[in-house]
Amino acid sequence: MTTTTWILSDVHLRWDRPERAERLARFVERRDPSRDRLVIGGDLCDFWFASRQSHTEPPDQPPRCLGLRSLAGFVASGGRLSLIAGNHDQWLNHYYQRVLNTSFTPEPWVETIGGRVVHLYHGHRIGRPPFWKVAMESRRFLDAFRVLPEPFAVGLSQRLDRNNDRTRLEDDRRVLARYQAYVQTHARQAHLILFGHIHTPVFHPARDDVFPPRPSWAVLGGWQTQSSWLRLDDDPDHPPCLVVE
Repeated sequence: MTTTTWILSDVHLRWDRPERAERLARFVERRDPSRDRLVIGGDLCDFWFASRQSHTEPPDQPPRCLGLRSLAGFVASGGRLSLIAGNHDQWLNHYYQRVLNTSFTPEPWVETIGGRVVHLYHGHRIGRPPFWKVAMESRRFLDAFRVLPEPFAVGLSQRLDRNNDRTRLEDDRRVLARYQAYVQTHARQAHLILFGHIHTPVFHPARDDVFPPRPSWAVLGGWQTQSSWLRLDDDPDHPPCLVVE
C-alpha cells in the first residue's frame, strides 16, 4: 500500500484566531490514518498559546483547540505524526505529549521517501536572529507573558504583529539568503530540503546547471491567511507537490 507523507509548518494555532484551527481540521479530516503520515515542521502553536492558553486547559479533557483535537483524533486512529520544535512552541513538548501522544523529533527530520532523501528544518536556528527575538523565545519571557493582565498582553501582541508586518519583506529576504546558503552547503546530503519559520510558501526545483548541483528546496508556511502543505508519495515517479489554497 502506497504511503503519502504530508508536510506542513507554521500553523500558529491560537484561540483568538479560530480560522487557522478550522482550516487545519479540514486538512486533517481529509487524511487517511491507515496510509497517510503527517509531519509538522515547527510552530504548530503560536507563542500566545504556548505561554497563556495551554496552561488553562484541564489535563483530563480533550484540547479545546479544534486543530489540536483533529490531530489528536488522527493519532488515536493509528495515524503517524511527527513534530519539530519551532521557536514559538519549543516549550510545549510536555503539552504535546499529553494531548497528541507525540514528542518532538530531533532536528533535522530526515527520511528517505520515494527514493529521495528529505531534510526538514524549522529554520530559526540557521544564521543569527536578532537578540530581542532570542529573548522573546526564552522560557522566562513566556512565563512573564502568561501572567500579564489581558489588556497588556493583547497590546503587546498587537505591537509585535505590527512590527513583524513592517519588517517582514526585509526579514524574509535575509532569511531566504541564509536558506539558499544552507542548501548550497548541504547539497550533497539531500535531494529535497524543506524549511519553515517564514510564512511565504515557495518551491525551488533542483538545478543541475550550477556547481555543485542544487537539490530541490522549499519553504512551507502561510497558515495565517491560507493553507499550504507539501505532498510526498512513496512512488518515485510522483515528484514533490507544494499545494497552497
